[in-house]
Amino acid sequence: PGVPPEEAGAAVAAESSYWYMDNCVDRRAYQ
Repeated sequence: PGVPPEEAGAAVAAESSYWYMDNCVDRRAYQ
């Protein structure tokens, strides 16, 4: 609450991209 949609969207995108990068690293390590 009180957070502009643009900032909220950027935070979600950043978190998602960090998860994606971590997931890619994990997949490379397991393969």
